[in-house]
Amino acid sequence: MTAFFGFTGKGDFLEQMATPLRHWSADREGKFTSKQLSLGCLEMHTIPESVLAPQPFRHENFIIVGDCRIDNREALRKILKLKPDQVMADLEFIVRLYAEKGKETPKLLIGDFAFIIWDSKKEELFGARDQLGIKIFYYAIQQEQLVFASEIKGILAYPGMSKEFNELVLATTFSLDGPSSSEGTLYNAIDAQPAGTWMHFKAGTLTLKKYWTLGDHNITIPETHEERLGKFKDLFFLSVKDRMRTNKRLGLELSGGLDSTGIGGALMTYLGKGGDLSCYSFGKALQPTQEIDKFDEGDLMHEFCKENGLLSKWRKFDERDFTVKDHLNLMTKVQDEVDMNFLPTLTAAFLKQAKKEKIGVMFSGWGGDMAATLTLGGFYRPLAIKKRYWALWKDIRRKHDVPMAFIKWLYFSIKFLQGDSVLKTYKEKSKKKYASSPLKRKIIEKHQLLDREPSIYKVKSTIEISDYLSTYLTEVGINKRIVDHGLVGRHFGVDYRFPMMDLRLLEYIYALPIDTITYQGKSRYLFTEIIRPYIPNGVIDKRKSKVPSVPFTKAFQRDALDEIIAFVQANFDELENMTYLDSDKALSILKKPDPGNFGTLSKLMFYIIKKKIECLRRGISFTENKTKGCFPNK
Repeated sequence: MTAFFGFTGKGDFLEQMATPLRHWSADREGKFTSKQLSLGCLEMHTIPESVLAPQPFRHENFIIVGDCRIDNREALRKILKLKPDQVMADLEFIVRLYAEKGKETPKLLIGDFAFIIWDSKKEELFGARDQLGIKIFYYAIQQEQLVFASEIKGILAYPGMSKEFNELVLATTFSLDGPSSSEGTLYNAIDAQPAGTWMHFKAGTLTLKKYWTLGDHNITIPETHEERLGKFKDLFFLSVKDRMRTNKRLGLELSGGLDSTGIGGALMTYLGKGGDLSCYSFGKALQPTQEIDKFDEGDLMHEFCKENGLLSKWRKFDERDFTVKDHLNLMTKVQDEVDMNFLPTLTAAFLKQAKKEKIGVMFSGWGGDMAATLTLGGFYRPLAIKKRYWALWKDIRRKHDVPMAFIKWLYFSIKFLQGDSVLKTYKEKSKKKYASSPLKRKIIEKHQLLDREPSIYKVKSTIEISDYLSTYLTEVGINKRIVDHGLVGRHFGVDYRFPMMDLRLLEYIYALPIDTITYQGKSRYLFTEIIRPYIPNGVIDKRKSKVPSVPFTKAFQRDALDEIIAFVQANFDELENMTYLDSDKALSILKKPDPGNFGTLSKLMFYIIKKKIECLRRGISFTENKTKGCFPNK
């Protein structure tokens, strides 16, 4: 696990860039400087071989930094014609491959990676990010020089870097689903390297090129249904096994749901009963605000841990384990953009304990029900809207007999005869959301936010499994949440790994016919069938959780509300200086201490912090002297 940073051209700025990145305890730091380039890194050795290639790592005329875990090392060994007993770090595999294959290198890699390579002979820079965007780096152009880092804060520390907010991104954080990946980062001057894309920089010219799109690879599909299930099982278990490669202790986010429990079941086939796996769960609220907060899936978690000899290594956490101080600390030191989902933020409740228990790798089921395990059962609504009645009939018939299929076909055909009522509902909700936000009306109108199609609607408008998967991976916040998990995890010295977000697994699902994926119209069919022998029957029967991902969320928000309101009120002058926020609307929100406004108030607190972060780093309090000018007003 590595945080890396650097810039082309001359300058002694590495220490400035490294300082804000030191919010976690690295095993070692490294740097490289020349007249053409400076590179720096903070490393934690979560992969055994990583100690063999201290970063920045040099091979011939190439020098590399990166945050990488490569899963197809044996295939690369054959390409590079290495000896079977030759042991190398993942980073060395990449740089040796680049020396031979150049820009074709990322196409040949399977795993989670983000890296930068400098060629000292050609005086050019090459970088790439993995196909699914699990790892990330950001970049900016400053006076024809490239500045880059694995966290935005590293780039912001570069001298003269503009800290002006991206107005559209800021505005859409007050929407139902947040900014899309195509709209940039929170800062106008800084962009994220897109997933599945390589970068080339030479003599002030930057080139970005997409090297992978879902569906590019020809995947061999077995002939029989049983063989297809078997291959899916093999790929899933391989995904879990590859992510177990570490010299650290293993942890698992255990929810009692199908995805996380399934990952746990696969882990235990390798570790054995009572193996070294610590499980961390979000429990029910101690003081619930609503009926649903009174429940968690503790019975299913308990059953899984009991069956696998893990009861002594399982812990549940509630609102006592995450405080406003924790929230403020993450906003100040760690998070560079708004955590729209909020779940990655709440993982601090158990990551503090995981750090004490020396956990180095945390498994998460995120991405499962949206990609690998698919809660999708059919495309009834979009087919009816597009008046694809014969396709609608065939889709319904996969699950129902003729009489019931006809009733459902008639129902959907009539319901959406006049168009899409779902989109209308989305837009009405969006309109209310923006109306209650502190955004100025002119900002809402300028960016036509009320006409904006929510990302989730784009997904639910697809009528093919291939489009469904592609849209989910590019339009919805899957990638953003993965990046947020990775960032918060790094703060506690934990490397997050996502077995459901495996290139081989997703490419295989993409190539399968829908009759295999949703056999007889059954949602989550593939995963349920292959994982059934390894997890409690109760998890299989439930399929999709009826409990919130974090049952104590509302309780925390209620308990934290007064402190957050006090914080925003104490620094209200900073909101008044933001040209896109309506201070009167913000003031009215502050005067109504409603837990329903927690999300809005939390974002206001976040933007205040980001505007005053330089003051905080210099040890100046928010209220002390009301210091101005730390950040531009925009």
